[in-house]
Amino acid sequence: MVGGLSPCPLSFNLWDSFFDSLRFMYDFLNIDENVDKVKVVGAQKLTQNIYPHLLNSIMLYRALFEVSDSFEKNVVELKKKRIEVKEYQYLKDVLVASINERMAIMEKELQELRADKQLADAELGTIQGEMSELKGQLAEKDKEHEVLNGKLEVAVMDILLARDQGFNKAKQRALFLHLDFNLSALGYFKVI
Repeated sequence: MVGGLSPCPLSFNLWDSFFDSLRFMYDFLNIDENVDKVKVVGAQKLTQNIYPHLLNSIMLYRALFEVSDSFEKNVVELKKKRIEVKEYQYLKDVLVASINERMAIMEKELQELRADKQLADAELGTIQGEMSELKGQLAEKDKEHEVLNGKLEVAVMDILLARDQGFNKAKQRALFLHLDFNLSALGYFKVI
């Protein structure tokens, strides 16, 4: 026994609803010795001394009740917050899934656009190659056209010169055959 307490077994639970506190006090606390010491002061002194202890016990009980009540309120609030968090988590998951789905669609569209761009770039390269080839052919045709125009001008000049020469030869033969004709007024565009 240490300090007025006798050793107590560990098999009891103070929080058990069937805990017998009076039996515990008589069995494990040295109440008789302490009661004998206290009862000599008298009933009036005992009553005066018990009031502060009772008030203290009531205050402790009320504080315990309020703490318990506050704890219950906190538990209710935490449950509400847990529900809100679960709802928020659900909404977040739905939103993230929606965003991921939209991003997958956009990624697919981006890949399709990149493929289309590559095809368009390839077609553009082909068209530009064909266009530069056609420009080269056009330049060659322009040169050929210029050469042909030059040849045409030379041929026209040759034809005009040959016509004039042929007309003059015909005029000379006519004069040779008919010496008495005056062919000086005769022109290429005049009808004889």
